[in-house]
Amino acid sequence: MEEISKSIWETVSWCMIFTDDIELVAETIDEVSDKLDDGTSPVSESEVSIDRTVVKSTTKYKYLGSVIQRDGEIDGDANHRIQAGWLKWRAATGVLCDRKFPSKLKGKFYRATIRPALLYRTECWPVKKIFEHKMEVTKMRMLNWMCGYTLMDRIRNQEFRVRLGVSPISEKMREHRLRWFGHMQRKTFDTPVRSVESIIVEGIGAVGDDICMSQTSMSA
Repeated sequence: MEEISKSIWETVSWCMIFTDDIELVAETIDEVSDKLDDGTSPVSESEVSIDRTVVKSTTKYKYLGSVIQRDGEIDGDANHRIQAGWLKWRAATGVLCDRKFPSKLKGKFYRATIRPALLYRTECWPVKKIFEHKMEVTKMRMLNWMCGYTLMDRIRNQEFRVRLGVSPISEKMREHRLRWFGHMQRKTFDTPVRSVESIIVEGIGAVGDDICMSQTSMSA
């Protein structure tokens, strides 16, 4: 991979090489096309090409287990996490749905195998209530079936949590965010992740009926 990509990353200020792909960053589409096509101009102002073959544009893609969206939202990643959780759950139904296994043992199995698949990378999410609700609904459906019940049995969620020794998913998501925040705070101030704390964003914002210039200090 290094030999194949050498002609690209030697002349690019920001290029990261991973196991099976390359991340190339440039300020304009022309710059990207120049690096990929060795000076050949792009097909149009809105397209990137390699040997005059247009590289298709997409609004979202999966990268390192997460779904990245152009609009900055996380609904695609949230749905992907739920699907990944169900895949793990279905693979373990022989244990989780067997009435011979104690409930506490099922709870430990869930915490060790299913919940990590659901919560992977959620510490980086700009979480909204709707995503927390979708994750909680998914978890409770799993717990219902693990205990041999359905929603029609109308058993309180708290009873399943106590029986299996499982915390609400929103609490675990918050715990993960706080752990990640603490990890970032322990880094030195010269690291990129800490430098964003001092960024000043200048812009025009509306306050009531008036328009004013605003400066917002960003925090991690």
